[in-house]
Amino acid sequence: MKNVAFLLIALAVIASADTPDAPVVAGRDVPAPTRRGGNAAVYPDIAKGAGVESMILLRATVAADGHVTDIRLMRGLPLLDQAAIDAVKTWWYNPTVVDGVPRRVELVEAIPFFLGAESLARAVSTLAGDRSLPAYVRVEAIAALPRLRVRDTKGLMKTLQKIVGDPDTTVAKAAEAALAEIGKEVK
Repeated sequence: MKNVAFLLIALAVIASADTPDAPVVAGRDVPAPTRRGGNAAVYPDIAKGAGVESMILLRATVAADGHVTDIRLMRGLPLLDQAAIDAVKTWWYNPTVVDGVPRRVELVEAIPFFLGAESLARAVSTLAGDRSLPAYVRVEAIAALPRLRVRDTKGLMKTLQKIVGDPDTTVAKAAEAALAEIGKEVK
């Protein structure tokens, strides 16, 4: 009886392993796909009027043809969640091809709702340093930092200096590049 139970468990594990139709994971299995189009998120007037700001994180599944088929909230705020979801529903991406076969991809999207550059920079800095997020999300956040025109460049540089020591070399190199870019602007 124990052998039968073990065999059933082993078969279940094998059946749940990656199958050709299972989504690949962006940043782990494949690079993140490039977004080709769709609508920008609309900042709800009620949230804007109340001064509510946040970075909404969504996990989306992109079909083999590039259209979004599934969206799950990872980190959100009730006044902003639906606006982020509505926008991502309209997005489409370049198809991801693995070994000549278009594949579904699971990825994380960060949708910003901010009233000013300073609060956006703080949120993006937080994303950049969050090791629980996929490296490609962190790299995108790091790359965005030099483009944000903020007064506190010293604070921004401090954050990036911490990230330069990150164990993920891709993230560390992105932080080095961002530091160099900000350093040029400060001089």
